[in-house]
Amino acid sequence: KRKGLRLLEAYLSARPYEEKIRWTCACEYSELGETSLCLHHYSIYVAHNPRADMVINNMGVAYHENGLRISALEKYRQAYALGNTLAGSNIAAQYMSAGMVDKAKKLLDAIIVSHPNGDYHNNVASHLGTIVSTQQKEEETRKRWEAESSRLNRHNVRAVKAMMQYSQADWLGYWEMIGECAFECADDE
Repeated sequence: KRKGLRLLEAYLSARPYEEKIRWTCACEYSELGETSLCLHHYSIYVAHNPRADMVINNMGVAYHENGLRISALEKYRQAYALGNTLAGSNIAAQYMSAGMVDKAKKLLDAIIVSHPNGDYHNNVASHLGTIVSTQQKEEETRKRWEAESSRLNRHNVRAVKAMMQYSQADWLGYWEMIGECAFECADDE
């Protein structure tokens, strides 16, 4: 595969604006994990065709996959401004990963509203579904924790009350709870 890509690169050195071959090289290098060569080919493609929104989005994906989140977001925004709804969903995914669910939902809703014929990328609806299901799961977890904490708290209070029924001498002394609170039990006599 690498030899074939080298041949294509040699061909592209003579015919640099063969977009289909340039696209193929970029995608193949991406699959091989050759980010620098992938971005090299995408950059040449975009230099010749600055409105190539899918190529710009893919540059964002390459940046994102290699930890360059800010550069990725810049490319996604650039592609989205050119009308690429996949790039819009990628922006929303970054918002979601940062916990900015309201911002992600607002963006995804705007994409759907601006494409009444449903001609937006499937990831738009998928991310909206993820938001809803994640919010539901988190709400269920919070409710479970609240119920559990309430139950455990009642148990702890009952346990202390039960222990208090024993001899007061067992409780005499100075008590400190990990430096947060302290109390002293003294005999009234």
